[in-house]
Formats: sequence, C-alpha cells, structure tokens
Amino acid sequence: STQGPKNLLKSIVYQIAQSNPSILNELLELLDETNDETTVEGIFDRILVRSLELIATKQKKYLIIFDALDESGLEGSSTRRELMQLFEQQFLLKLPAGVKLFVTCRPEKDIERTLNDFSHKIEDRDPRHLEDLKDYILFKM
Repeated sequence: STQGPKNLLKSIVYQIAQSNPSILNELLELLDETNDETTVEGIFDRILVRSLELIATKQKKYLIIFDALDESGLEGSSTRRELMQLFEQQFLLKLPAGVKLFVTCRPEKDIERTLNDFSHKIEDRDPRHLEDLKDYILFKM
C-alpha cells in the first residue's frame, strides 16, 4: 500500500519509539508539544529530527531503512512526487549526523534522479555485489 509523506514520517517516529524504550518518555513529551503540527516540513523538523537527536544522545549511529520505495505509488503520481520531494528537501539535507538511510527499490527514473547524487548503488544483477552485501551484513551482525 502507498502512504503519503506525513504518514511515513509518523510511522518512522513510531518505530523509533518502539526500538528505543529508553527515550520513550521524552518522545511522548515531544509528541504532546507538537500535536498541532500538520505540515510535512514541520513534522520532519519538529518531530522526526528531534526524535533522532534524542537517540543521538544515547547512541552515535542510527539507520533508517526504506524497503521497496518504488512501491510508494506510481511514478508521476502525487504521492510519489511528494515522497521524492521529501527526500530531496528533508531526508537528504537535514538528518542529524550519524543517521544513515538505506533504500531498496527497483530502478525507476524518478527515484534514481532523486537519490543519484546521495547514494551508493548495489545492483542485484551482479552476483559479486550480492556476495559483498551478504559478507558485510554477516560481519556487522
């Protein structure tokens, strides 16, 4: 299913809360303070970035995974355009230090155009890339 930028951001904050119980009370206070926030930019700046800053006080690195970004709506749809704009104007420019993004998707033009300058590609057509990725994941675990 597709979700717009606001729901995506709220989902990320929810997942941050679930995976970081040590900052749950601070996150709840933050959500109470920002309950009236309705714009994508406001939700990103006042809620998501501040949530990630809270995490940064506890741990130095944090990874946000976007799986199947190409399934976020049809290429050219308003939802997809809004998400690409969110990446261009927010995720790729304003995340706190230590926060990294990992995006999986099929090679679609709008996504490639948006992420091209900010990403490293691993194409599944080359078995060496898959083996390298497998080795890296096993090493980090």
